[in-house]
Amino acid sequence: MLNNKLLRIYLIIFIVWLFTGGSAFASASVAVSAETGFDGKCKAGGINPVRVTLKSGGQDFEGILTVAAGEKLYRHRVDLPAGTTKMLPFAVLILSQDREITINFTDNEGKVIARCRAPLEIAPANSVLVGLLSDTPAELYHIRGLKSPLVDGKDVLTVNMDEDFLFTPAEMQNFNLIIADNFNTGNLGADQEELLRSWLSGGGLALVGTGRYGYKNLTGMFDQLDAAKAVGYGCAAPLSFSPAVIDDPSGVAEAVERYITAAGLGRLINGARIDEQAAAAGELRPVAERLLRSSNHALLFLLALAVVYLLLLGACIFWQGMPRWAVPSIVAAFAVIFCMLAWSGGLYGSKAVCAGVQIHGDDDDLYSLTNIYPYRRQQLQVQLPGMDLVQEAGAGKFSIDPLRAAVIYDDAEPHYLFGRGTAAGGTPPLRPALDGDLLTGEIKNPLACDLVNCFLLVGDTVVGLGDLEGLDSVGLKYRLEHTLFNLSDYNFLDTVSRTGKMDSYQLELFKYYFYQAENDGVMCKMFGFSRGQRELTINGKPRKVDELVLHVFPMALRTGTGAVTLPPGFVQPVVEYRNSSAVIKNDYNLREGEELTVYYALPPEVRAGEISVYSRVEGGQVELAVFNRRQSAWEPLVSGMLRDAMLEDYIGRGSLAVKVRGSGRVIIPQIEIKGSGASAEVPAGG
Repeated sequence: MLNNKLLRIYLIIFIVWLFTGGSAFASASVAVSAETGFDGKCKAGGINPVRVTLKSGGQDFEGILTVAAGEKLYRHRVDLPAGTTKMLPFAVLILSQDREITINFTDNEGKVIARCRAPLEIAPANSVLVGLLSDTPAELYHIRGLKSPLVDGKDVLTVNMDEDFLFTPAEMQNFNLIIADNFNTGNLGADQEELLRSWLSGGGLALVGTGRYGYKNLTGMFDQLDAAKAVGYGCAAPLSFSPAVIDDPSGVAEAVERYITAAGLGRLINGARIDEQAAAAGELRPVAERLLRSSNHALLFLLALAVVYLLLLGACIFWQGMPRWAVPSIVAAFAVIFCMLAWSGGLYGSKAVCAGVQIHGDDDDLYSLTNIYPYRRQQLQVQLPGMDLVQEAGAGKFSIDPLRAAVIYDDAEPHYLFGRGTAAGGTPPLRPALDGDLLTGEIKNPLACDLVNCFLLVGDTVVGLGDLEGLDSVGLKYRLEHTLFNLSDYNFLDTVSRTGKMDSYQLELFKYYFYQAENDGVMCKMFGFSRGQRELTINGKPRKVDELVLHVFPMALRTGTGAVTLPPGFVQPVVEYRNSSAVIKNDYNLREGEELTVYYALPPEVRAGEISVYSRVEGGQVELAVFNRRQSAWEPLVSGMLRDAMLEDYIGRGSLAVKVRGSGRVIIPQIEIKGSGASAEVPAGG
């Protein structure tokens, strides 16, 4: 009897709990899910989208959303009101060894509210990512069968996009090609249009169908696109057909070969390489650290202050009628002065200094490393204004908030923060004239700040300019000496360093540009260094810190419409390095059975009549082959074959391609172009 009563009591309690507490518990739960990559596939070595969705039940939540990929940690504070759904777009660096991401939503005490795991499907870093702007994207899926020498052996992935596509600038760098067909480009939002324009400017290639849907496609930013149009270091070009109607990717493949620029070539064959750029930025630590050293003026001031202090103390000691309060007063006064100087100089606060490279153009490309030295163990949240991407280039305890472009530190160890971004720019007015080997004109510092140790690189010649004050100019009359012809990396950098009178820190900045940031395909630029300040934000407070910057200014050569000779090294080779993780620039140790493929994107403003190829090898022997685009076959490269009517077979449908076979330490082939000018200027890039 008693047992029956207890059973009824338990049953009543359970029913009450079910309709009160049970339902409250159920409604209080949070569901978490995630979509990763580009239509489910992530590009290794690049910044990939991870879209996390949180859905709350019947209770308000406030906590931290954490995304972990390998040892990389990303987190963002989230307020989640009851009955709401939030999608948070994380931009995450995915490496080839990453297999899954772990997502946790915790309250402010660290208790896990919800969690999930999402497997990752990793695509190779050099896979080809194609964005589809189309109302009927399925009609463009045949692009996955793209076949051409540039994409040979690579996976071709497609991503459906629309007028509201949501990607960060860093994520957009993974795209190699965007095809627009059966799509009203005029419906793109202002943010999407600016994102697409910035992607093009960095080396992207957009192909726009005409044909059946031309009335829709050629609107907005593609309005009046009746011929290939350079956009910064990229290109937008119309197709003479509608790829949504013609179920054959061969026409698109031909357009890719014809219109892709040098910057696009580098990204297509070797990937975005953001992880390598962040890791290599760690080599700039000593460059930024140098700015912590006291200047000569500061040392002289402190020395003078110390001398005054000692003289006053000495005078008091030998003063016969010295009041008792004199010495304590002097000591106290100077103690206050030294403390004030220490506080104002940041002795008792966290320190930060920067080193970076700024490439000026239609959009300025920014690469920077910020050294951060916490004063004590505390949580520091550091933001770099103007940077689209921040990554840690060192070790220690840290996490990244990609939604705020911030890094959070929890210890007192030094940290090294890599940043990459773009800023509004403008093509600098640097247009020297080249007549044969004679370089003439006026070179002007386009900036208001002073530049030191300035120099020019024109093909295989380096020209020292010295220091230039802000907006100052200098006359130029110089005969190219070809001192950089067929030099290895070490000898090239040594010659440039000596001519430019660079110190070791400036050389490190130039080396970073040379290996990690140079991608426009043309070596015709002015370089100069400046020391100034930039702004960052630490724990929500703006702060100006010292910065050492290498400025790079592209130059457009004036050649006229007559005979033109572009020296070796002017058109930079783009090397495909499938079997090497190191960046290949001027030389490479070629192993037996290995081969290198080298591409040259020729300036469209010069009609080439003859191309000479130069190279040398040490400790071995190599053979060169050139790709015949008309025959779609490789042919042995012999003297005199790249000239006159024969030349059209090798460059008429795309970039010049040269293959290097054999063994030994080979200098990457350089080309010299003789021809005539198609217009008044040869551009500095693209």
